[in-house]
Amino acid sequence: MKNRVGILLVHGVGEQRKFEHLEAVVRNIGTTLKAKPHLSVNVAIKTREDGHYGAEQPFWAAEAEAPIVMSVKNNAAEAPEESLTELSFREVWWADLDDPPTLSTQLWFWVWGLSLWIKRQYHDLKYGKGAQEMHVGFSRPVNGLDRLRLFGFSFVVLLLLPLPLLSSVLRNLLGSKLRPDIFVQYLGDIKLFQQGAGKGALSDLGQPPRATIRRRMVKALVQMALDDCDRWYVMAHSLGSVLALNGLMETESALPNYLDQALWQRWQADHDRKADVPIDPDRPMMPERPHWLADDDIISRADLFAKLRGVLTYGSPLSKFAVLWPAIAPLNNDETVFPANCEWINIYDPTDPIADATQYFDPDTPQGLTPKDLAYKAKSIHLLSHRHYLDPRRDGNGLVNHVTHWLLTPDETFPMPKPSWRWPDDSKIQLYKASRVAIWVGLAFAIALLLSHLVPTQALPDWPLLSRLDLTQPLTYFGLTAAAVLAVGSLSRVLSALTSSTASAAADAPKTSSERLANPND
Repeated sequence: MKNRVGILLVHGVGEQRKFEHLEAVVRNIGTTLKAKPHLSVNVAIKTREDGHYGAEQPFWAAEAEAPIVMSVKNNAAEAPEESLTELSFREVWWADLDDPPTLSTQLWFWVWGLSLWIKRQYHDLKYGKGAQEMHVGFSRPVNGLDRLRLFGFSFVVLLLLPLPLLSSVLRNLLGSKLRPDIFVQYLGDIKLFQQGAGKGALSDLGQPPRATIRRRMVKALVQMALDDCDRWYVMAHSLGSVLALNGLMETESALPNYLDQALWQRWQADHDRKADVPIDPDRPMMPERPHWLADDDIISRADLFAKLRGVLTYGSPLSKFAVLWPAIAPLNNDETVFPANCEWINIYDPTDPIADATQYFDPDTPQGLTPKDLAYKAKSIHLLSHRHYLDPRRDGNGLVNHVTHWLLTPDETFPMPKPSWRWPDDSKIQLYKASRVAIWVGLAFAIALLLSHLVPTQALPDWPLLSRLDLTQPLTYFGLTAAAVLAVGSLSRVLSALTSSTASAAADAPKTSSERLANPND
């Protein structure tokens, strides 16, 4: 008996090259499976013979078929005869869509990043009739504690900025996989998600970059649904969980807009569903509707997710994202389209400053896709866990061990681990979170202390302001950093308010719904 299982991987923060995240995850899963004596594992990579001159390796093929297929044979005596499972892996890759590292983009990135703590909350879903099909999972306004946390985040990121030497030392001491600038990458990718209209790719002229990012997600979902699989799963890391949720919650009328004509024809051949009420051709949509789609063409979400058995988010910032930009991660009002045996598992490390539980995304009805939060200590050293969730564990109690069991067992839910230091309960979670804060405070003092000894005060110009500052005192750098974050944020808010006021006064009519959708933050 052969079981065909599809796995769609979505990468998160970072500068991954094509297939790099895919290869790393498959390697971890394969290593874990090969450690089990009753399993035999074979990995097949689909490649192409053509390639550019001087290519260092063959081209991987990833269009009609999955680029990697892992065959897992159960040789245990009690296993059914010919018990073979084929795991077909695809990925959603979007690391190439970030802004080029020019002086202007870097400048605006820092202005944007240091003013996060004072940004207006984006919760406007009034973009035409589509707003009736969606709702936000986070409804309360941003409070003072939220803004204090955002201020502290920007404070630490800025304090780390002038220390490339420390960054290099940490990379050498703690391993090449660690990037101390991961928070800068994280902020940069969030900025990409919320950028306004006109900055998208060529395929989405006049649209925000997130239209192109979501296009890749939706196309991958459709390809997974069209594959000859008995069941399939979505595994999304870090900021990729926001992208995954966007695809899973997109409206039926907008889903076809993301496809190219060839993929739409493949889908329509077996799933010719029509809308009960044709779409208004003048209705603003993101992305814009192609001319070759009829006004009543839709993709039924029930058809799309008929064989979806699980969603795994790990290292996910969905709840943090929801605080400031809840309208960019909305929920679909139709919560009955997912199969009854489909489950959403959210794994977070309490010491991971990016990840958190998903308390703002519970559906309104029991039939919805309800996240099950599990705390997991991914790395023994605090704060280094974000890139290590799926690292193989010899003790058999790591996340990847539970994931492989989940993927290979069609009739079981995700295996719930017993509470331990690896899988902490509520009391240990609070302890881990407290230690995370303590480490951040200690790291901040260490950086300030290092700066107080490294900054060459005698070589600085004799300016009145500098002469009043004692740069040999660590607290001076705390004050300078806090003042910089406060000044940049306040100036950004003032400029944003002036720009909005000028635009409103000059406009002959209010903003169109497409403009409101495309510009979550000024």
